[in-house]
Amino acid sequence: MLASKLSFFLLVAGARGAVASTFYWPNVKHVFSFGDSYTDTYARFVNGTLTASQDSKSTSGGKMWVEWVTDTYNVSEIALYNFAYGGAVTDETIVAQTSSSTQSFRDQVNNFLSGYANNSATPWTADDSLFTVFFGINDIGKSYYWTNETQHRTNARVQASYFERLALLRSAGARNFLLLQASPSPAPLYGTR
Repeated sequence: MLASKLSFFLLVAGARGAVASTFYWPNVKHVFSFGDSYTDTYARFVNGTLTASQDSKSTSGGKMWVEWVTDTYNVSEIALYNFAYGGAVTDETIVAQTSSSTQSFRDQVNNFLSGYANNSATPWTADDSLFTVFFGINDIGKSYYWTNETQHRTNARVQASYFERLALLRSAGARNFLLLQASPSPAPLYGTR
């Protein structure tokens, strides 16, 4: 069932996207990022707008991957709107978050929709914007040892919510997506089960 939903989403997105928009990297002026600690640059959504990203607090001490995408050779003029939060899960109604201040993918998309979807102060278009989404490891880690429902059922519910968020972004005009996920099988802590 999930595979057929994914196939249908990709088919529809590809068919409609080919007619409406063609991705061309030199045209990108806006990157809207959603994710967990792998993407978090410590920008925060406050009173309807994002605060500026703070100095990166990555484990390497360097830039986060999304900063490399938007700061190519320090000459890029790509604006980064980063909604990511460390510790975030896809949907906190399925997998609980560690902190109530953390914003799930569900929250991050709602913040985008309320502050940026139809905002003339940030005049983005389908052709000049890239939407990046990087989730998965917290959903796996925080639900891995559950015994009240099967991992397969939990994963199916998380993925259904994930695709619902993508559909909301698409409905708001997003056409160019970079989707990254952490697979449970190569995750070192969880690879023995």
